[in-house]
Amino acid sequence: MIEIIGGFLLIIIIFILLFWLKKTLFVFGFFFKIISLLFVILIVGSILVSYYVITDANNFKNNFSNSTNLFLLKESVNGTNEIITGIAIHPGNVSLETITRDQLDQMQKYYNSGNMDSLNTQYYKVFVIDTEALGNISQISINGKDVNLTGDEAREILLSSTPRETLAGIVAKKSGTDASLELSSLKATDDEVKGFIFSYYLTDIFNPQNIAHMLISLKNNGIQVYKQTALFTAIKFIPEQIISLVAK
Repeated sequence: MIEIIGGFLLIIIIFILLFWLKKTLFVFGFFFKIISLLFVILIVGSILVSYYVITDANNFKNNFSNSTNLFLLKESVNGTNEIITGIAIHPGNVSLETITRDQLDQMQKYYNSGNMDSLNTQYYKVFVIDTEALGNISQISINGKDVNLTGDEAREILLSSTPRETLAGIVAKKSGTDASLELSSLKATDDEVKGFIFSYYLTDIFNPQNIAHMLISLKNNGIQVYKQTALFTAIKFIPEQIISLVAK
């Protein structure tokens, strides 16, 4: 009798184990299918993202130097962003156009309203560079003057509300001349003075030797690009350590 009961209990236990194993395998199979599907989606997504990034990078390489591009400099003032100067560089870098104050005011409205993409009808790319993203230039030569500006002096002129007067004062102090005479001999407008200084900083930012600084600035919004296509979106997801390592 005991043997019969023991055998019966053994059958029940085996049945329970088989049921549990079947249920476990079913659950495992379900999750395995989910994981496999997610893995396939991840692979396909990575391929598509890579395709769009590479395609966009090739488009940028082919069109950037053959198109007119706009570069704007902005400064954070009391929590607001103010566009203080800008230049447009035309194909072949043979022609540099200073953006006038009236144009800057209109671009400021576009920036404040989040409508910068509307400028892409005139320019291939629009770069808005924060003053914090400017590099440290060693010196700037002033045409027609035996005077070089230091990086601090150049930044002072860029941030000045009266850049012509600021430049004339610095030149006069260094050359031992009268500031009013230097100002009267300076034919450039305020916009042109700032544009001239800004162009030196752009040369420094886009110097291949400074590519790590440029990429990190793009990642951290120190440099904003309009339209922000796949290439520039992808840069934002690259860790700074990898950027620094690759850029060496």
